[in-house]
Amino acid sequence: MCPVLGRCAGTSDVRKAHSGIPAILVDTLAYLVKSDLNDVDFESPDGAGVWPDIARDCGWEEIIGDAVSGVLAIGDGAFKISIDPHVSEYPLLEFWTGDRVDFIRRHGRITGVVFKSLYHEGGAEYELREIYEPGSIRYELWEGEKVVPLGRRLCFPPTSRCIMTPLFLWPYPCVCSKASGTRGAGAACLTARPTPLTRMTK
Repeated sequence: MCPVLGRCAGTSDVRKAHSGIPAILVDTLAYLVKSDLNDVDFESPDGAGVWPDIARDCGWEEIIGDAVSGVLAIGDGAFKISIDPHVSEYPLLEFWTGDRVDFIRRHGRITGVVFKSLYHEGGAEYELREIYEPGSIRYELWEGEKVVPLGRRLCFPPTSRCIMTPLFLWPYPCVCSKASGTRGAGAACLTARPTPLTRMTK
């Protein structure tokens, strides 16, 4: 008999005091991953020289911990790289969970990532979509089911497209196992199958 989950997985013998176990499991896994993370390898000494400053500026270990927690809970997500000289002199690294990310696929392969942000202004709700593809970043502003001009609100980018050399895809998708209902989507490990533990947690 498991002292935590009860006599067997099929029973409902789980005390309410145990409902915080999933959060403890996620925090523990996140801590183990970021603690054992190896050094980042670079092809050039220039990258290796500036990386410690970038990692310290963005809080790299915390980002890795958030990524592990987010992927276990949601199922997928993506690392986002952006540049904003008003915020930092270094590239900005973030992790966005799958509920705020869409993947663009071609022939079953991820060819782009869409980052979605909600804004509320003047009683209206807007969704800014940052569409990252090799060679470009496009911006679309949605109000409900329609696209509206970006210039309508001052807090959004003044341009709708940024062109760059198409060397690689800037975002880095992260998928945990596979969802059975949606092709290419990740499956949340903690909600893959209802158990007394997950029912109690909900």
